Amino acid sequence: MKIALTKVVKKVERRSDTRLDLSLPVTLFLDQKVVTTSRNICAGGVSFVIHDDKLKLFPLGKIIRIEIVANIPAPSQPDKTVTLAGNGLVIRHNETDILNYGRSKKKLCIALQFTETLKVTSVCL
Repeated sequence: MKIALTKVVKKVERRSDTRLDLSLPVTLFLDQKVVTTSRNICAGGVSFVIHDDKLKLFPLGKIIRIEIVANIPAPSQPDKTVTLAGNGLVIRHNETDILNYGRSKKKLCIALQFTETLKVTSVCL
C-alpha cells in the first residue's frame, strides 16, 4: 500500500501593509486622464483594472500622478469625502480574473507603489 504525501504550503504574506479590498474612484494623470476604480489599496500602494488598449500608458517603472477619493462615514456626523493625491510607481501589470462579459478587450490589473505618503488635498462634508 502506497501512501501519497502532500506538501502543505502556506502562502507567506510578504506585504508590510494590510491590503483592503475597496472600490474607490481613482484618477490617473497621464498624457490623457484615466478614470478607474481601485481593486484594493493599502498604505503602500493601490491596484486597479484597465482595458488592455491602455497598457502602453502604464510601462513598468513609470511614475504617475494619482488622485483617490474616499467617502468616510462617521457615526452621528455627516459623511466626509476625502481626496488624496500623490505619485505612484508602476510595479506590475497582469491579466485579471474579472469577467469580460463577451467583450473583445482584455482587462489588466495594474499595481502602483506609492512613492511618497499621499497628501490630503480636500475634505468635503
